[in-house]
Amino acid sequence: MAVRTMDSESARTPSKGGHSLLSAGVLSARLGPQRKHYVCGSIAAFTNIVVTFPIQKVLFRQQLHGVLATEAVRQLQRDGLRNLYRGLLPPLLQKSTTVAIMFGLYEDFSRVLSNRADGTGVPVLVTRSFAAALAGTAEAILTPFERVQTLLQDHRHHGRFNNTAHTFRTLLTEYGFRECYRGLVPILLRNGPSNMLFFGLRGPIKEQLPKATSWTDLNTSMNRMHVHEPDKTTGTISVVKVARVNPSNLAAHHVIIM
Repeated sequence: MAVRTMDSESARTPSKGGHSLLSAGVLSARLGPQRKHYVCGSIAAFTNIVVTFPIQKVLFRQQLHGVLATEAVRQLQRDGLRNLYRGLLPPLLQKSTTVAIMFGLYEDFSRVLSNRADGTGVPVLVTRSFAAALAGTAEAILTPFERVQTLLQDHRHHGRFNNTAHTFRTLLTEYGFRECYRGLVPILLRNGPSNMLFFGLRGPIKEQLPKATSWTDLNTSMNRMHVHEPDKTTGTISVVKVARVNPSNLAAHHVIIM
C-alpha cells in the first residue's frame, strides 16, 4: 500500500531555509513580537467559536429555562438548522477581539509592569496577576456584543430581532446606550479572576507539556530518512529511502508501507 506523506493540495510551501511559514520564529518576524499575540489570540478564538457555538447554545438554553441538556437539544432541533447558528456574529466578533486583547494586552502589561518593578523586589507572580486583571478589565469594553448575543439566542425574541445590526439599532434607539452595557459588573467580576487563574496556570502547565514538533523538525527527519526494499516474505514495515528531500518538493515524495 502506498501512503503519501503529503499531497499537492495539503502541502504548505515552506519559506527559504526550510522553515515553515507557521513557525514561531517566522511569525514573530512577520508580525513583530507584540502583534503576534494579538493575531494568534484572534485566530484561536475564531476557530473556537465556530466549532463550539451549538454547544454554547445548549448551555445558554439550560441557564435561561432551567432545563436538562436533552431538553435544550430538543429545543434546538425544533428551531431547525437555519436557527442553529443564529446569533453567531456577535460572539464571533466579540471573542475574536476580546481574546486578541486578552493575550496581547497581557503581554504588553506584563512587559511594562515587569520593567517598572525590576529591582523593587515585587514578585513576578504579582506583576503578571495584575497584568492579567488589567487585560480582563479591558475586554469588558465589548460587553454590548454579549448583550446582543443573548437576545439573538433567546427564542422568545426570534420574531423581534432580525440580525446583529437590527438588534444594535433597537437597543440604542429604544433603550439607550446604557442598555448595551447591562450585565457589565458580572462580566468585570468574571474577566479579572478568570484571567488571573488562566495566566497563572498557563506557564506551569506549559512547562510540563512536551514541546511541539514544527515542520522544520519534520523536514530534518525526512532528510535523514533511508529506504529499504519491502520485505514481502515477513510482511514487515519497510521505510522508503529518501535522499535529502528538498522541502519545496516534499509533496512529490511518497512513503511505501507494505
